Amino acid sequence: MSADLILLGPGSLYTSIIPNLLVDGIVRALQKTRVPKVYVLNIMTQDGETEGYTAFDHLDALLQHSAPGLVDACIYNTAPVPDCVQARYRTEDAEPVEMDLERFRAAGVEMYGYPLIAADSTLARHDPALLAQAVIDVFGQCCAREGVYGAYDTLARETEPGRI
Repeated sequence: MSADLILLGPGSLYTSIIPNLLVDGIVRALQKTRVPKVYVLNIMTQDGETEGYTAFDHLDALLQHSAPGLVDACIYNTAPVPDCVQARYRTEDAEPVEMDLERFRAAGVEMYGYPLIAADSTLARHDPALLAQAVIDVFGQCCAREGVYGAYDTLARETEPGRI
């Protein structure tokens, strides 16, 4: 309840993310807290789990297994998936997740796009440093600055500008 932001994902929708929401009391706690809840969308669909899903289909499935309106914002990849990486996934009937942004807008979910693909990988994975920076950026946009950083805010007010 004292979190500043709640992050869901990235991960396999039905085997990594949704199971956490099925634990008794988790969804109620998430509904009760007023902090922003941000879902990190996958870069690729997953064979046997989300093939044919658009980005909004991923969110809709998450909400169907939790509660309407549970997610305030989503982070998604804007970098193109290299052809050589896509070719590897085609053998698994996986493809880049299609961003259907209008459906998110209609649902009132804020969307934040960033280039997130790890450059040196033969897989379509989120680069940890790029994702961390995106989360920090979204945190700054979703949360009021005053009071977010606790003791730091108090210290900053009590010191001279430029000196902490």
